[in-house]
Amino acid sequence: RLYYSDNHYQDWVDAIKKRSKPICDVEIGHRTSSVCNAINIAYELQKDLKWNPQKEQFDNDYANLMRSRPYRGEWDFRKF
Repeated sequence: RLYYSDNHYQDWVDAIKKRSKPICDVEIGHRTSSVCNAINIAYELQKDLKWNPQKEQFDNDYANLMRSRPYRGEWDFRKF
């Protein structure tokens, strides 16, 4: 049986406050959004793409460029 929630965001905040698990496991949420993003990129390019779920990369360099936006200023976490 599935857990019902009409407020996914509130469930996430409650899980943080209570130090409990949210309804949707973080890994499941990440994988789900990865699939949605991959579909959107394939649609934008109008191409069939191959996705490597272990590396989280496409076999197409241009598609890989579309996976993120350039970081700005202090938001560039790669320097840490």
